[in-house]
Amino acid sequence: MKLARNRARSEPLLEVLGARRWRRCCTSPACIAAGAMTLGDLVAIIGAIGIATPAARAVSGFNTVLNEALASLGRIFSLLDEPATIVDRPNVRPLRVERGRVEFDNVTFAYAGAPAPRTGELHGGGRRNRRAGRPSGAGKTTIFNLLPRLYDVTGGAVRVDGQDVRDVTLASLRGSISLVAQEAALFNDTIAANIALGRAGATRAEIEQAARAAAAHEFIAALPDGYDTLAGERGNKLSGGERQRVALARAFLRDAPILLLDEATSALDAASEARVQDALKRLSKGRTVLVIAHRLATVRDADRILALENGRIVEAGKHDELVARGGLYARLSRLQFADAAG
Repeated sequence: MKLARNRARSEPLLEVLGARRWRRCCTSPACIAAGAMTLGDLVAIIGAIGIATPAARAVSGFNTVLNEALASLGRIFSLLDEPATIVDRPNVRPLRVERGRVEFDNVTFAYAGAPAPRTGELHGGGRRNRRAGRPSGAGKTTIFNLLPRLYDVTGGAVRVDGQDVRDVTLASLRGSISLVAQEAALFNDTIAANIALGRAGATRAEIEQAARAAAAHEFIAALPDGYDTLAGERGNKLSGGERQRVALARAFLRDAPILLLDEATSALDAASEARVQDALKRLSKGRTVLVIAHRLATVRDADRILALENGRIVEAGKHDELVARGGLYARLSRLQFADAAG
């Protein structure tokens, strides 16, 4: 605000001073009467002032711009210099994934030291689908963040095939996980390069194979430059469904044994969702899959559904079992499928 005030004061002041100086030097009656200035001289001076004024104004604002830049650099470097809070412990070993069994054992978690309720016990069997459903704020995404150690638990343990995720290397843990989020993370690079982020050194044939598996090849091939088309900042040159299919192709290429799907279809239209759902079924084969979904149609066929409320798992079972119990999941199911029928 101080910089903005100084700028607001200085620019009008420069305009006024420049105009007064020009009037004194160039348009005084004595100057013209004495024949010291011709009409051509007057026009030349007016043109010179018009050209010089923007440059003079830029010089006057240089100090303001410089201070703004220094303040911004200070904030950027303070962030870059921030030490990592999640690091490898001494003498950790690489993760060994055999069955892909994911276990949340009496886990508690709190942001910035605030108390958080216990999540209970969540077991994910090897190569099976686990899905969580509940309105926003119940802790679903937090559960996902604890598995790849984006945060560490404040109590209990998260295990993969019996190995505490804090006792294995971060590189091996995160290398065993693929994430497809609600907002696809795309960069202003070619579509091929965005897919190749799933696995370093992937060939063009492998990239195209992953795109075909994700039902993305057809729309990519129809683009002006095909796989060499730029996706734009945050993928803004693609539709929501196209961005999601590129993200799925990246997950196919990664071929990790554990797959996390965080509302991967919630922002799609019906046609795009159908294509993405088919791709997800293919991607889910032979691996452990955890899915966050508000649309219960997405979770109906899961091996096990977990309903969360206020940070705690309150129900677990298959779709038909949970509907028969008449609890939280049954209420959500009645609301959603009644809306769909209407």
